[in-house]
Amino acid sequence: MTIVVGGAAVPLTSDDFNSPKVNSSVWTAVDPAGGGKFETIGAGTGNAHLRITVPSGRSHDAWNPNESLRLLQSAPDQDFEVEA
Repeated sequence: MTIVVGGAAVPLTSDDFNSPKVNSSVWTAVDPAGGGKFETIGAGTGNAHLRITVPSGRSHDAWNPNESLRLLQSAPDQDFEVEA
């Protein structure tokens, strides 16, 4: 996958989550509320995907402040467009 920043192509790392574990060299896990879990499901198959789960009893709201469980990947700190 490539993003375009100021007319120049900047690569992002595509991930189909087809490995047994989340690739920590690409993704940074953020879990401000604590107790969240990331799992790759169906590794090695055509149906692989990422499962994100959070425990009950605590807000994981994404607003004011952002307490959501998420995976992040580095990207330029400016407007960009993504073509998939």
